[in-house]
Amino acid sequence: MILIGLVTACGCHSEPSEAQSTREFVAIQAEQNRRLADLQSQLQSQQTTLNQQRDALETERRELAAKRLRDPVIAEAITAIGTLLACLAPILLTWVVLGRGNQELDAELIADALIADLASGGKSVLLPALQPQPAASRLQVNPHLPSLKESH
Repeated sequence: MILIGLVTACGCHSEPSEAQSTREFVAIQAEQNRRLADLQSQLQSQQTTLNQQRDALETERRELAAKRLRDPVIAEAITAIGTLLACLAPILLTWVVLGRGNQELDAELIADALIADLASGGKSVLLPALQPQPAASRLQVNPHLPSLKESH
């Protein structure tokens, strides 16, 4: 009986210590669970940030690849347009020069010049006064051509 009393006394005393250990274990487990939840939350936010950065990097890579394909095409088009304009410039210049030969405009300019000549009073604006010159002075002798006197 004494043995039973001792066991009972020890058993009663051990129950509160078991309850205390259990409470401590539960508190530690709860703290670990809270830390694990915090770490999982941080991991998830880091993964989300990493995924966003990866998506942004992939978008930028695609844009650069498209630009690398597009830039040579644009440069070639600019070169072709420049060459075409260089080839068309003489043709356009000739067309403009030849197109300016508008006969109505020319006739109007001539009429204005004649009216100005008549309005000037006897002094000719268009033609200088002609003075008679001897026939010999009007002829210019070309020294490279044989003279008529020498050929006879």
